[in-house]
Amino acid sequence: MPPGQLTLNEFEAAIFRRLAEDYAVPALAEVNPHVLARKFTGVGSFTDFVPCAALPMLADGSMSLRAVISVPGVPTGLSATLFVKSGYPKCLEIYAFGEESWNGSTAGFRIASA
Repeated sequence: MPPGQLTLNEFEAAIFRRLAEDYAVPALAEVNPHVLARKFTGVGSFTDFVPCAALPMLADGSMSLRAVISVPGVPTGLSATLFVKSGYPKCLEIYAFGEESWNGSTAGFRIASA
């Protein structure tokens, strides 16, 4: 991903689309929040968003991916959780399972079928 990218990248957008499918919230697949910051931790990442137009069907709390994300170099895969506040996406956390590390590369990612 290029430095300073202020919109969802292909990987994050795919997660949003899958969450929209998992939680039957089609509008979530169309949202493209402005990225405030991205932080990579070595085992995952946090993408923080600027508040955008609220989606009334999003309840405060979290929405966790119901599938495993496969990426080369992370044997047991990744998952993701979207945190929602006041009806808008607040933060997307992506994380490796167990004690595996992840260098942030998304090349060749695949989200398992439902």
